[in-house]
Amino acid sequence: MGANSNEFSIVNSETSLSAFDFDALIQFEVRAEGMVASSPIEQGSFASYNKVDSPNYIEVQLAKQGTDDVLQAALKTLDELQTTASKINFVTPVAEYENYTLESYDFSMSQRDGLGVLYIRLHLIEIREVTPQYTDSKAISTKDSKNPANASTTDRGKTQAKDGSSYSSLLSKLF
Repeated sequence: MGANSNEFSIVNSETSLSAFDFDALIQFEVRAEGMVASSPIEQGSFASYNKVDSPNYIEVQLAKQGTDDVLQAALKTLDELQTTASKINFVTPVAEYENYTLESYDFSMSQRDGLGVLYIRLHLIEIREVTPQYTDSKAISTKDSKNPANASTTDRGKTQAKDGSSYSSLLSKLF
């Protein structure tokens, strides 16, 4: 059918236990791409911010053979992987592709090979997690600022209206 499944495996990223068992790997494809600015740029100004790296994408074709109960269990496992926020690793003899999630899958059965075989295509996308970095910044007082308009503002809460008795109106002065 294909490559020996012992050389390829799908494991849970956190536990390293098998996430999905299959009998044969038929095809394995990895797509790595980046997006490049398509608008004209000045000669010699191409820099890292002009190119954004996209998550890698893996498409795998597998075969799973068994009784109706075994195939139903396999489809249930795929449903769980696809509908939950689970992360998996795809292990190959050449490399381990870490932190992927099952974006979608499709399957077929063929009378030619018997109805006890599922041909499954998995669509995996890389999950890139980053650790946020926070810094402490000091507020700039009006005394420390060259321009008072650039000073940091603080929320002073609600303030009460001032008593208007100290103000005199122009009309009261005329009469």
